[in-house]
Amino acid sequence: MRPIHYLLIAVSCFVGACTAPEPSKTDALPPRYLAQISLRDTDLLVESVAEGLDVPWDIAWGPDDRLWFTEQRGTVNRLDPETGTVRRLLQVPDVHYRKSRGLLGMAVSPDPKPALYVFLHYTYLVPNDRRET
Repeated sequence: MRPIHYLLIAVSCFVGACTAPEPSKTDALPPRYLAQISLRDTDLLVESVAEGLDVPWDIAWGPDDRLWFTEQRGTVNRLDPETGTVRRLLQVPDVHYRKSRGLLGMAVSPDPKPALYVFLHYTYLVPNDRRET
């Protein structure tokens, strides 16, 4: 148990030494932006591109210039960043969703030729063994 204890202290010290960027005032921002964050010489604008999602988990930039993302309950979606249109591409059957289980990871092949490949990492229960591990 001591190694874990020391590890937690080291992580706490490291996190305490880092300083998070301070969001600046949003009074002067155009209405579509939620916040502005300054990191040294770079200003980042925070914008909402989709709402009403059900536990979005992983995101990848697709070869079609769209944002591909998963929702933990088992959907793979594609978002057009220009219009905000979300299109459901796939509903993975038999996803076991609970706390940190479900459709978690995704990787999209960078080149759709000769075929577009999407790799998914998700949790499911074995049909004849319904106990949770």
